Amino acid sequence: MCRGLAQDGYAVSSASSGVEAITRLEKHSDLYCVISDVMMPQMDGIALAAHIAETRPSLPMVLISGNQEPTEALASHLPRVFLMKPVTRDALRGAIARVTGGAAANTAGREPS
Repeated sequence: MCRGLAQDGYAVSSASSGVEAITRLEKHSDLYCVISDVMMPQMDGIALAAHIAETRPSLPMVLISGNQEPTEALASHLPRVFLMKPVTRDALRGAIARVTGGAAANTAGREPS
């Protein structure tokens, strides 16, 4: 997933857990979208989504799961999209465009095609 986004021109920063993701979010205020699996060690994606909703409510987020839809993390007033695995590259790009309102420019300054 990270490799595909990087190939599309996005600057990608990855974290191996929800706790690590929060640390990165605290250090990098310029992140424009978070993509997270629901199942992660230390802190799951639902808890991460709740933390982001509390601390950076306008930060768009895409949640991904192979199990079930985490409805409590998808309040309609928050910029959230949920995808079921397996996730195609096109589906991920579309989800990023939906949560960012199409405004998530990649590092090349254009939307991925």
